[in-house]
Amino acid sequence: MPEDKQEIHEKPSTGNRGISLKPRPAGWLVDRFQSTDLFDFMPRWERIRAGLPPVKDPGGLIGKAMWISFLLIIISGIGLAAGYLPTKTGAFQSVLEIQSKMPFGWWFRGVHKYATDLFIILAVIRVIRIMYRRAYRAPAELTWIRSLACIGVVIVAGFTGYLLVWHSEALVTGTHAAGAGRHTMGGLSLLAWFGKDTWGEFGLSQSGLSFAYVLHIALGFLAMFVAFYWLTITRIKFPRHREYNPRIPRAIGWSVFVGLSFIALILPPPSGGAFDIALHPHPILADWYLLGFYNLASIIGWPVAIFFMAVFVLFMLLLPWIDCWKSPGPRPLITSLIVAGVLSIILFTGNYVLWTIPGGAILTFFLVVWFIAIVVGSLLELRYPDQKTLRSGEVSKR
Repeated sequence: MPEDKQEIHEKPSTGNRGISLKPRPAGWLVDRFQSTDLFDFMPRWERIRAGLPPVKDPGGLIGKAMWISFLLIIISGIGLAAGYLPTKTGAFQSVLEIQSKMPFGWWFRGVHKYATDLFIILAVIRVIRIMYRRAYRAPAELTWIRSLACIGVVIVAGFTGYLLVWHSEALVTGTHAAGAGRHTMGGLSLLAWFGKDTWGEFGLSQSGLSFAYVLHIALGFLAMFVAFYWLTITRIKFPRHREYNPRIPRAIGWSVFVGLSFIALILPPPSGGAFDIALHPHPILADWYLLGFYNLASIIGWPVAIFFMAVFVLFMLLLPWIDCWKSPGPRPLITSLIVAGVLSIILFTGNYVLWTIPGGAILTFFLVVWFIAIVVGSLLELRYPDQKTLRSGEVSKR
């Protein structure tokens, strides 16, 4: 291949950013799929063309740490599946045997739990980083949507995995969740149907346990298919490019592996006690990433909390199309909303675990935080007009 053609082949074309010669919507889907980067493996120039932040800064290592955590979740999950018995009479006892008798069972169970926690933390940080850099803009909308879907899938998988332990805390938590779905959605949703037909008043039936087990395994296979399919496509797209390096830095890989193994050794996941209808744990100790929403729902009511969460999720999914600001760089309003969201999660989670503030007071503080964030962000945006407006002003002056 001649040098000039080779140069054109290797360098990105920043002038046609997001434009495909294929007819829409096929061209739109092809551009977005080719610009998707789940774990920051894409070459630097291709990430720039896709509107994603380069990976030369330390923040680019977040995706690689997520990949290691994901692999550890899959490996440890296979080990747990070999020793777990999904029956009402054997589920809790099989968890105890995995922890105490099964070879390396403590490692499988501990790493599976803490790798999931680490993955959720890293995924949230990555979403916040994408929001701050506004890297969700075209043609990276699919990366943004997949990043949000990734958090949702892992949280649902974590919740079903929490139920599979079959201890008192998990069963009472599941009963409350199913009851909330049944009372707030009028029996029209899957959650309401699940709570009505498979959930008892204080515990699960065998069909409910089987449903949670199958859903947990299915989500794992779905995540594996998406991740490895994307990785295969990326390898085909960049077979020998000098900047494409899917290998994980050894420091990151060993740090995640050794750190999670050490935590699993010194801090085994709590097994709790076998379910007893006479003992109801209070407060409900669900996984940490669900406590904030549960506290919010207990204060404002499940219907309002579910509606608020649905509006929030819809806003996040549509953010690439809502944000029409042409100027590059972070937006003050987006940044202020990120800060308000993080403070809200810390506030409601901490209020449920560490301290107890009356519902009216914490709700007032929550509304004040968001009001200040919106006002401050909006005022700062007035000082940074749209780049398109600036250019039109310069043209008029000339």
